[in-house]
Amino acid sequence: MSALMAAQDDSWSHVGFSAKVALAFSGTFIALGLFAIGPALPVLQDHFSQAPNADLLVQFVGGIVPPVFALASPFAGRLVTRLGVRTVYLASLALFLLAGLGPMICSSLIQILPFRVLMGLGVAGAFTAGMSGIARLPESQRHILYGLAAFIGGGISIVAFPMVGALAAQSWQLGFLACLLLLPIGFFALALPRHKGTPQASEKAVPRVAPRLGGVPPSLLLLAAIVGWTMVGSTLYAPFLLASVGIIDPSAVGNMLAITSTFSLVGSGSYGLVQKLAGTRGVVLVSPVLCAAGGVIVFLASSSFLAMVGLSLISVGLSLFGSAAYAAAVETVGPEGDSGAATGMMSFAIYLPQALFPMLATAIGTRFGPASVYLMLAVLLTAGFALVASRRHARPAVAMGAA
Repeated sequence: MSALMAAQDDSWSHVGFSAKVALAFSGTFIALGLFAIGPALPVLQDHFSQAPNADLLVQFVGGIVPPVFALASPFAGRLVTRLGVRTVYLASLALFLLAGLGPMICSSLIQILPFRVLMGLGVAGAFTAGMSGIARLPESQRHILYGLAAFIGGGISIVAFPMVGALAAQSWQLGFLACLLLLPIGFFALALPRHKGTPQASEKAVPRVAPRLGGVPPSLLLLAAIVGWTMVGSTLYAPFLLASVGIIDPSAVGNMLAITSTFSLVGSGSYGLVQKLAGTRGVVLVSPVLCAAGGVIVFLASSSFLAMVGLSLISVGLSLFGSAAYAAAVETVGPEGDSGAATGMMSFAIYLPQALFPMLATAIGTRFGPASVYLMLAVLLTAGFALVASRRHARPAVAMGAA
């Protein structure tokens, strides 16, 4: 390891409390940037109901951020490698705030859309920088922060969704103020280690070859894509399932999904302990098993209670995988590998395929019933588990070019 790399490792070995707070809040960018606007969308639709194609444009306002986030994540990983965690985190936070507040000055849905694209870019940069920063921490601290980031990211939704709904009820513009919840994080992010760059001598000694797929095994990325579909199935598609077992009142559906979502906090909150007992690979393998078991329970459920049990079990598995997947990707590329590229590729694999799920779920659910969608997910999760389980432990990548 070069002297510079050793110096960089040393700076990340002595990260203080403030910097760790910024890293722990990296998961909140996804919760607030991708999903928190949901309660304000009906208000937007009512306000702009007379505009041409209002229904479609409102769906774009809500749905354009996740695919932009997914597509931008690999590029964000390369930026982190070149510019450092601190620079990308702070710049992305500024972009996040600009994109979050910008719609308040708009007078049409068309004008709001560019800000939503910028939101996807801001989330990609901040989340990738935060997760890459966690990857650089010592082993004893890394997994605690992975679990904490997932826990806080899930927990903030409990505050953000009611806040956005209450603000939007007063005015659609006010619904976009929720992004200010992350404004104080900028002060903590200032404490992140500065990027030291890479000297020319080091570049000559070790050729920097960009690894394929960020150095992450294809089997892990495929499992991540299946888990991404399961995320959509346990949230956006769940109301269709609950309707099939007699739960059609929107408030009742919301309350039931809130209950099942709290189980995600169980998974993320216990990740550090589970990882210590089973290892990162063990958690990666346990997660799809829990999700698949939940999918089977949902498929066989004859009551709303059993459906909730299945969805809750899926939530636990999803939250465990959300932490373990990034840790596994970083461990695969090794201590001298490109953690930014690995983190960005993992986000790409989890979130971009989600755009295809509604079409597939609608086709299967319409023909065979909503519960059959969860059986499909269980089968796919089992196949993904088998692929990852059959892959031998790979040696950590050496330098940048190993895969």
